[in-house]
Amino acid sequence: FGVSGAGANEPLESVDPGGVIWRHLPPERAIAAPVMLPAALPTPGIAELGASPSMVVGAPKNGHAKFVAEFTAAMSDAGIPAATGDAHTVVWTKLRTFLPGATVALQTQLPSSDLADIPGMPDLQAALMAETIAVAKAWGVELPPPPASFVRVRRGGGNKPSIWVDFEAGRPLELDAAVKAPLELAQLRGVETPLMKAHYALLLAKLVRRERLKQGPI
Repeated sequence: FGVSGAGANEPLESVDPGGVIWRHLPPERAIAAPVMLPAALPTPGIAELGASPSMVVGAPKNGHAKFVAEFTAAMSDAGIPAATGDAHTVVWTKLRTFLPGATVALQTQLPSSDLADIPGMPDLQAALMAETIAVAKAWGVELPPPPASFVRVRRGGGNKPSIWVDFEAGRPLELDAAVKAPLELAQLRGVETPLMKAHYALLLAKLVRRERLKQGPI
């Protein structure tokens, strides 16, 4: 929302099948608030926050200025440092790292600290990052080019990303938002993403295997 061209003012089937949310909560009534924080859910309804949480709050076409300011202040008062800003760019920046980082860690069942040492893996991750950057650009968000090789910050050493923890716990994964939606956005703007498509197919196969294992040995 806020850009022109194909698909600019339409819901994404990948995250809003049939446009149900779009009809009841259109973009002009929404804000974006991407959160950057390590967290865990030890029990239902309980979240444990890690170090240095942060949030950037924004709205389509820079609307809702008063509400955004009040919401930002409330989150800061609650202990999550929040600031107003370009939330769209923050979302794409987070995805640029999450897709080649966390989802590849899940795919390989190896923490990022180990992936960085596998020959060819940093280049594969950088290529996934490059496709993500290309899709973002097609939607009006300019991100820095990928580095010569992708090296995930080794924060916490060999910690598992949350999507991997959710996979092992049998919980639903955010693959629709993290991979399927970018693929849909790429298709709408004619951006080629062959590596992302292959990665998504393999992740889906991994989910199918998990479900079959619940029924007994394969």
